Amino acid sequence: MPDALLLLLLLTKSPGAADQWRSASPADWATVVGTFMAVGATVWIAIAVARSSSDARAQDRVHARRLAMTEAHIRLTTGEVASARHLVGTLLNLPRWRQLRRVRCDRENYISAFYTLAWAVESISNLRRTWTSKAHRVGKSDFLSWNEDALFESLDDLYALLVATDVRFIEGSRSAWHTVTVSRACPPDQTPAA
Repeated sequence: MPDALLLLLLLTKSPGAADQWRSASPADWATVVGTFMAVGATVWIAIAVARSSSDARAQDRVHARRLAMTEAHIRLTTGEVASARHLVGTLLNLPRWRQLRRVRCDRENYISAFYTLAWAVESISNLRRTWTSKAHRVGKSDFLSWNEDALFESLDDLYALLVATDVRFIEGSRSAWHTVTVSRACPPDQTPAA
């Protein structure tokens, strides 16, 4: 007698149940076996569907993250940010005395580049914090980290040059510089303090 039928007999606890099943026709046995197979198949399908929907959600997170990183990379390598990076990169490849002279002569463009790069660093830091948080369960990516590091280094050097040519820049840029330095120093799962 199959184990499933013994279990069924134990559950019914009726004294005549064993005799009834012993005298059952093959069609009755087939019905019982078919019922247990159907229940087993249903449980197996439910488990498979639950696993596949979990996998689909994970794949959606990975796809959304890649899309966000790609869009951020495009924003950082084209348009106004690319122009600011070019202006600052060209400046930083000059000797120090020429850097200071250029910043004094074209101060407005370098201040504009500073704020553009500050926004870019803050944007990347926010993106990094969002996609490396525990809520998304996605680890750190190196895709944008080199951009973030390069932008911050350029911004740090430009800030020093702007302050060296006019100390009043410290007061005027305090809020932007504070936001950039705090967002760079903040771990991914924390919100920067104001």
